[in-house]
Amino acid sequence: MWELLSPAKNRAQTFRRGTSVYDPQHMGFVDDGSFRFDVSVPGNSNAGHEYGADLADNERRELIEYLKTL
Repeated sequence: MWELLSPAKNRAQTFRRGTSVYDPQHMGFVDDGSFRFDVSVPGNSNAGHEYGADLADNERRELIEYLKTL
């Protein structure tokens, strides 16, 4: 969730994915390192829409904590 609320230019360029175990603390999936996702590969963009990209770090954390309550 943190990455999604960050500006696209600040998002990770590669990350590992391979499990569907949900991590409620970080609002994402547990990274077991089994699949490397590389955004430089055509069709693997990490850009998407920039919502919340202008939030300060503390505001972003507060929004994530709020979303956890929904």
